[in-house]
Amino acid sequence: MNFWPLEDVLHEKYHFRKQDAKEIAAFIVPCLAFNPKQRATAEELLANPWFCEEGGGEGEVDNEGEVRICSNKGGSRREEEIQLNS
Repeated sequence: MNFWPLEDVLHEKYHFRKQDAKEIAAFIVPCLAFNPKQRATAEELLANPWFCEEGGGEGEVDNEGEVRICSNKGGSRREEEIQLNS
């Protein structure tokens, strides 16, 4: 079996735009690390810019474990705060 990078699978097989495939793969691949200690944490994933519309910024994590992510559901920008470790 040959290695086929996720970005290429999304673009070549499922016809995602190249930029979309790159962004999605950059989010998903860290979740798939074989060693659990090397996998992305929930905090890291919530702060990923993939959760935001283009040009909308990215998530932020403060020192108290609160994560602010932006979302653009229903056409309007909305920010949510999530308490980690609760």
